[in-house]
Amino acid sequence: TNEPYPLLMLAVRAGRVDRVIKQQILHDVPLRQFTMPHLANEDIDSLIDILDRENRLGLLKGKSRNEQRHIFRELSGRQLLVAMIKATSGKELEEKAVEELAELDAAAARVYGLVAVASSFRLGLYKDEILVGTGDTSNQTLNEIDSLLRTNILRVGHDGAIWTRHRLIAEIIRDELQKTGQIRLMIAGLAHVGATKVSFTMPRSARPFRILQAMINHDFLIRTVGLESARNLYGELEELLNWDYHYWLQRGSLEVERGDLAQAENFLNQAKGLAPEDHYVDTERAYLWFAQALEHPNTETARVIAADATATLEVLIERWGKFDAYPYHVLGSQGLAWARRGIPSADERERFLRSLVNHVEEGCHAHMSASDLKQLLKDLKSEYLQIAVHQQQPLQFHDPTAD
Repeated sequence: TNEPYPLLMLAVRAGRVDRVIKQQILHDVPLRQFTMPHLANEDIDSLIDILDRENRLGLLKGKSRNEQRHIFRELSGRQLLVAMIKATSGKELEEKAVEELAELDAAAARVYGLVAVASSFRLGLYKDEILVGTGDTSNQTLNEIDSLLRTNILRVGHDGAIWTRHRLIAEIIRDELQKTGQIRLMIAGLAHVGATKVSFTMPRSARPFRILQAMINHDFLIRTVGLESARNLYGELEELLNWDYHYWLQRGSLEVERGDLAQAENFLNQAKGLAPEDHYVDTERAYLWFAQALEHPNTETARVIAADATATLEVLIERWGKFDAYPYHVLGSQGLAWARRGIPSADERERFLRSLVNHVEEGCHAHMSASDLKQLLKDLKSEYLQIAVHQQQPLQFHDPTAD
């Protein structure tokens, strides 16, 4: 050309563009960016041919060409990195997704991580929500969002919300954030997004409630951030959510599972006061009563509490058992623990375990896909058989797990 300067072409990973190319240094040097487009049909066929030639088809091996194309075209959203992971299950490719996160500067990585955790729950985020979730309402965060969108690290969905390129990428990034401990900030940010948008009159199916419920679920928090971080998060949200029974239910459930039973009782009583007819609250309170009984199993008070828990769960099973497997599970698992520690009489223990077996067997029939109930039924029968053998009583049970 007749241009007075050379043409320089660089191939740079999207996450590194802003770190490698500094516009303030280039001054008036012309700069044009071309983002790698999505895979076209001919790209997909060429890629499959190369993988086949190099014996690297992985999960695609043995599938028809149409099935192979489907994986690249539909399941991977035409994203090269996602397509390669799905096709080959290659660990190196997953590592590349993690490297993409590591190459971002701190502000961009915070935005990316927040969107990734939300996307892993099938939730997109709007720009204002990203600002709330990162705790930074400055133009820098807006610029980071625009940069991540421009380089196709993030995308705008049909609903106008911002997502990762694919849910598979979101799950890889979420797991990496959990390994490094950074996921705590993302969960707290998303919980605040939901907490600032929900209201007493809003239906529980509304999107802000779905964001909030996903982030404050006590099982999820125990798995991802641990007891103390979960407690801290609930404490941070108390002023915003003290009117919400579900908040107190989850906070109380955390303490029942891993913490302070006195605190659990207080929190669950508040949930009961706000939602006196909610069967989830009643189920968790029965769980709490079993836990309290098991603290001092040899006292008369413990026997009374365990009997109340059993009776409450039996009523809940009668009313809600066809819709919810959890009352069956609480009665079976906590009843088994009570039978082992709180019932010294072999005859009484035998009768109690027989009742538990019957209830959980019924639960297995009502909830055929509940694998935890099937395992619980096996444990209960094993415990019962030990007593029956000791007392030399023949015993026969129907096994719904064999159906």
